[in-house]
Amino acid sequence: MAEIKSTIELAMEKAKKFVLSKEERDEMRQKELLQKIRGLSNRLSEGHIPINEVLREIERMDEASKQKAKQTLILQWIDGLSLDENGEGLLKGIESLKERGLTEVRHRFHNLLSSYREEADQVKDEMGRQSEEALKKERIYGSAVEPNLEVNQEFKGRLQELNQQYFLKLKEMKERLRDMAAN
Repeated sequence: MAEIKSTIELAMEKAKKFVLSKEERDEMRQKELLQKIRGLSNRLSEGHIPINEVLREIERMDEASKQKAKQTLILQWIDGLSLDENGEGLLKGIESLKERGLTEVRHRFHNLLSSYREEADQVKDEMGRQSEEALKKERIYGSAVEPNLEVNQEFKGRLQELNQQYFLKLKEMKERLRDMAAN
């Protein structure tokens, strides 16, 4: 007669068929590591944890994972630098992981950001004055009249041109940072 097996025995027999290969286990570890790195990066950039907490998390990892995490975070933070934010936290994170100062890079980045904002404000002021003058010619004026530059095509074009110009400068700076990160 047939032997009656318990539920556990049946489950164990089925589980034997689902053994992961070494490649599958390594792939799962890599995915878990990348997910953890992404989480650390997001929490730092959103201000939920300080950089020293990120460094502590990295130190808990094995040596291979630690190096992969550092390199990945540095590249993510370099990519995260933009003309919209001051990037101070990202630069501090890169400095901490590279274990060397980026004073010159930080200075150039802040100068670039400052120049961009200054030129953008100049374009906005100039276009605002031109729009006010055009409205005055049409007898539309007063303290409550403010030109809506967001719909002005010339303003959009000049701002887009400025963005492209500074984006190229930022891109060069990011490339230099990536080269520094590789060394």
